[in-house]
Amino acid sequence: MKPVNEYLQKNDRRSLFALMFALAWPTVMEQFLETIVQYIDTGMVGQIGANASAAVGLSTSLTWLIISPMFAMGIALLAMMAKAVGENDAKKAQAVAHQAVFVVIVLGVVEGVLAITLSGYVPAWMGADKVIQKDAAMYFKIICMPMIFRAAIIVFANVIRATGDTKTPLKINLMVNVLNIILNFFMIYGTREISVFGTVYRIWGADMGTTGAAIGTAISLTLGGILMTVAFFRRSLSRMSFKHIAYNAGMMRQSIKLGLPIALNKTITSLGYVVFAGLVSSMGAVIFAAHTIATVAEMAFYIPGYGMQTATSTMVGYTLGKRDAETFMRIVKMTLAVVVGIMIGSSLILFFGAEAVMRCFTSDEAVIALGATVLKMIAFSEPFFAAAIVLEGVYNGLGKTKIPFFIETCCMWGVRIIPVWVIVNMPGASLQKVWLCMILDNLIKTALLGRGIFRGGRGKAIFKKMCETV
Repeated sequence: MKPVNEYLQKNDRRSLFALMFALAWPTVMEQFLETIVQYIDTGMVGQIGANASAAVGLSTSLTWLIISPMFAMGIALLAMMAKAVGENDAKKAQAVAHQAVFVVIVLGVVEGVLAITLSGYVPAWMGADKVIQKDAAMYFKIICMPMIFRAAIIVFANVIRATGDTKTPLKINLMVNVLNIILNFFMIYGTREISVFGTVYRIWGADMGTTGAAIGTAISLTLGGILMTVAFFRRSLSRMSFKHIAYNAGMMRQSIKLGLPIALNKTITSLGYVVFAGLVSSMGAVIFAAHTIATVAEMAFYIPGYGMQTATSTMVGYTLGKRDAETFMRIVKMTLAVVVGIMIGSSLILFFGAEAVMRCFTSDEAVIALGATVLKMIAFSEPFFAAAIVLEGVYNGLGKTKIPFFIETCCMWGVRIIPVWVIVNMPGASLQKVWLCMILDNLIKTALLGRGIFRGGRGKAIFKKMCETV
């Protein structure tokens, strides 16, 4: 990839699109590969039975809650690093990198200890069926043990991406995911015989079920964290030794100021997902298995949104460093047009291929039928959800992180959680009604985020105000 400033200096539509593509495609591919691996992970566990799928699904929702502060600080540091790159300020960029080290150490240790300590209690707190509580608790405990390595993967990857290098995190995460698949193959199932072109091979297996899946994940995350740390320290903008790392109180305050609303946003959202999952889990193992598998299946279809979100936040940070409001608005419109166009196509695939997608994860016909129904429903809102993801990236890149927090909080709890609680506790509760609340949440959130950027030139006004204050 060319240096970022070469694209920005030309400042024409072709150059901006090339920059967007260069930043986005490795991140989109990374998200795609991670989702494929989660597909395989879920499918492998799903072969054990609906209870195993439900146990892993419960832990997945809780993990999103635990690691949300890491994502938040990663996004904050990405915005700060992107602005430093836009200003061509190497000294500031290195200072941002220094603070990332402190963030990884503190969050990794604190959240790891907290998660492991509470692992035995949370499945019961979430109202999970007693049949899956033990497996869910053990799975969650094991995958949280390498929390500091997970923090390194998340935070350091964001700082690396902000410098314009999106390929290195892609390569490392690809390695992590492939290793996870290989370990799952041997850890989940028992010793068995497989036939390849007529030749029968006896394959060793640990027969550890969901616990084996957790061990495979933990080992993969540990290796990934080590490799991401090595890559981070080798970057030209962050190259340093541990003895030269300097704590900068002012810059750390700025990162916390940016990151706190994102952390609250992601925590509230993740907590909402946990409560949401708990409500659905009370409807029975089959319904919750259908919900969990359909949720994982849906993830692949909004990957472009999250890939474009990172690219958008980074490019907005560059334009903020350049103080260029016109380019800022061109970037916003261009990324939205691209992601919505892509999502319309992927939504059609999801709608017509819903049943086939569900069959990739389970052979339970009741789970397949129910999951396919809700996937067809959610397909209609996918373009709007992707637009909301990119718009959130715009606000994050600007440093206006409070706006998405307030919108997300109101929509998550006012449109999704409270109505679902009412539905679950009324006669005739169904997964279809639950997912209808999800669809309404996506639509309303997109409308509110878009209104804050496009109505009456608000986007430019916010941008110019941020240029005056940073």
